[in-house]
Parts: sequence; structure tokens; C-alpha cells
Amino acid sequence: MTIDDFKKDLSQRLGVRVVSIFTRDGDPAADVMDVYQAAPAGFGGKLMVSDGKVYMWELWLEDETNWNFQAKQIPRV
Repeated sequence: MTIDDFKKDLSQRLGVRVVSIFTRDGDPAADVMDVYQAAPAGFGGKLMVSDGKVYMWELWLEDETNWNFQAKQIPRV
């Protein structure tokens, strides 16, 4: 999966177009593996949507078949 594919997936989950994905530290993610964590298995970081809002987000594998997603808007720095 490319970072652009991942933006599309996160856009569908969030319900608004994701324009940028960042690591938890705020560095731009160039690859999906930049936001991957092995334990617990999943992905997470920060993202920016088309209206400029910023979110912290997590996407994790719940039971080896189902992915859970959560996002919380945070102040833009």
C-alpha cells in the first residue's frame, strides 16, 4: 500500500479528505511503515485534513481480522 492509498483509506474512515500523514512526532510520513508500530500491531500518528484540522489517530488490528480506528482533533501547532 502506498502513502496515497493510505490517505484514501483514512479519508474514508474519518469521513473527510486526508491531505497529509505525519508520524507521532510530527515528521511527514513518506511511507506507510513510517506510521507502523509492531506491538500492539497497528498504525498511528497525526494527520491533516482538507480544512486544515489536525488529528491524532490510531488504526489497530483487534482480532486478526477486524481493524479499529479512532481519531481525535488536536490543536494545530
